[in-house]
Amino acid sequence: MNDMAQKRTMQAQNDTFADRLKNLRAQAGLSQDELADRAEISKTILSRYERGVSEPKRSTMLKLAEALDCSTELLSGMGLEDAMRVPVALQVPKRLYDRIKREADQQEVSVETKIFGLIDAAYTARDEQAESIAQARTVIEGALTVMEVLKEIEKDHPGSIKTARERQESNR
Repeated sequence: MNDMAQKRTMQAQNDTFADRLKNLRAQAGLSQDELADRAEISKTILSRYERGVSEPKRSTMLKLAEALDCSTELLSGMGLEDAMRVPVALQVPKRLYDRIKREADQQEVSVETKIFGLIDAAYTARDEQAESIAQARTVIEGALTVMEVLKEIEKDHPGSIKTARERQESNR
């Protein structure tokens, strides 16, 4: 990483997202209109980001980073080590590359941006699935605990626990 890029990275770590966005836009010599056009977002939305009113979704963050020629890590304020881009060479089957390229063209983004988006979506889906599994596990553990408590009550007070069907039959 050259000295200028390292300086940009170190400075960006200590700012808010809005500050980093404004600084990186200024360093790139772009007006709000120019950045908005390059990132394919409205000037109003860009202005909201720069004023700190809101922050972009991951897909918009990718577009902004590409338009500013920086990493999403730098834009989002990750650490110096995280902000360094690591070149990766992939050998992708032609059929898969053609599909990614076609989708990237339809979305008017680069193939790299599309691949990053797909990877991010896969990680997000995995994390959401893991969270759902953890929630299900908690519910099951809670139900098992309730069953254990009910067994103890029934053991200490036989006949005190009745099923809904038993209660209906006794009420008739």
